[in-house]
Amino acid sequence: MAIANIVSVSSMEPEQLASNAGKECYESESPAIDAEKIDVKKRLVDTGHHTTLEHFSMTYALEDISVSTITYGLHLNHPFYNSDQRSGRFSKMYENPNVVEITQRMQRYYAEKNSEPTLDLEDSLQKINQYYPNEDIDKAKELIEFGIDVFQGEKESLMDIAADTLKKERKYVTDEYIERNANKMAQEQLRVFIPMVATTGMYHTIDSVTLASLWRVAWTPEMRDVVGQMKDAFVKLYPSQECLFDPRFASKSDLHFCADTKSVQLLDGEVTFDPELEILSIDIPQEYSIRTAKPKDSFDLLPFHPLNMNNRMYNIRTRVQCSSMTMGQDQRHRTIDRGTPTITGDFYLPPLLDKVELMKKYAEEFRQMFVDLMRTNPKLANFIVPYGMMAQYEKRANLNALIHEQEKRQCWCAQEEIYNMNRQMIEQLYNLGRQDLVDLFRPHCAKGGCLEGPRYCGRDINVWNKDTYGVLGGFKQRQI
Repeated sequence: MAIANIVSVSSMEPEQLASNAGKECYESESPAIDAEKIDVKKRLVDTGHHTTLEHFSMTYALEDISVSTITYGLHLNHPFYNSDQRSGRFSKMYENPNVVEITQRMQRYYAEKNSEPTLDLEDSLQKINQYYPNEDIDKAKELIEFGIDVFQGEKESLMDIAADTLKKERKYVTDEYIERNANKMAQEQLRVFIPMVATTGMYHTIDSVTLASLWRVAWTPEMRDVVGQMKDAFVKLYPSQECLFDPRFASKSDLHFCADTKSVQLLDGEVTFDPELEILSIDIPQEYSIRTAKPKDSFDLLPFHPLNMNNRMYNIRTRVQCSSMTMGQDQRHRTIDRGTPTITGDFYLPPLLDKVELMKKYAEEFRQMFVDLMRTNPKLANFIVPYGMMAQYEKRANLNALIHEQEKRQCWCAQEEIYNMNRQMIEQLYNLGRQDLVDLFRPHCAKGGCLEGPRYCGRDINVWNKDTYGVLGGFKQRQI
């Protein structure tokens, strides 16, 4: 099961810190550090003065948490956190995947009923049959085994293809870079066949109000389990904070984001080699002020400079469809608004995999297996959704957020799919006559210098100053 442990907290006891913050608001002088405490529950919690509680934060080490519970859970909707997630290429899942262990995780988390404790495996098997017919569980097991077999069976050959593609795509790439990155990039693309029930680890920092809010709305069994452990660890350290977690308001919801079984997307899905991005509206005037740091400065100062404030009023709305894997990367940009995602019936197959014989056949069979599971058991499907199954959602980003996002995602150190998805926005902006935005959204290497240091991608930066790729400069489709 997932494990949540506190590894760091704010230095002052949370009740004292909240009390002092309240006194700072209510009294004419700043309180002493050890000032007499006010009734925090009565004067702050119950009255909704929750900003006073946000000064205290906790950093948790979360281990063996499903990637799906992060992407469709902890990272889904709220920006009030900071997290660092273990890269997929360092996951033990990829080197020695254990189908039995994964299946047991499914059974444990979906054997839950009326918030009962997790049961042992034998009881879980009995419980799982109450909620999901045996054929549904068999379909889930079959899907997991199929995906892992493809991943393990094609891993070695794909590394050779990745190395060869790197040499062709990147003019100045070194042998050391190829050796270091071919395996990484092969795994990144081949993991579309891995179900997101695969576990990972992360550091997750949130304040006490955010924790209490998540505890009230947690919408899947594993998310309730993880947030519940986070709550228990917090209350164990600071019993006075139990007032934030009124048991009457504990979450009992159970949401999922699979498409309606009658939707066209679900019934007519396909294997595709392209993410999709469509600009819905542009609300950015021709004239705007951009004050930012020099290109060689890695700090993003756009949201801090007062002369950039109006840029928050200017935005672009888009509709995207990308793999669940890339949606997880997209969520890292927390100043961008996103609508509710829907898992569609489409499956993303990265371009490297197109070079492997029979891979599209594998992908179509795998996609259909998952669609069948979505039809019969959407909640279970949402828990084990493969990295490659695509999600559709809308985005709204202000100009400051867009500049930061595009500088990162038009860099060739970004993964292939998220680069190509955002490249589509560049092409549409050009076709709409917004060359000013095309120029504005170029990566750092086109604005004065690469920020990646030893991770320099080997890209031919000179293309920005040539006609090789036309007026769009270096915004060409990537193969890796």
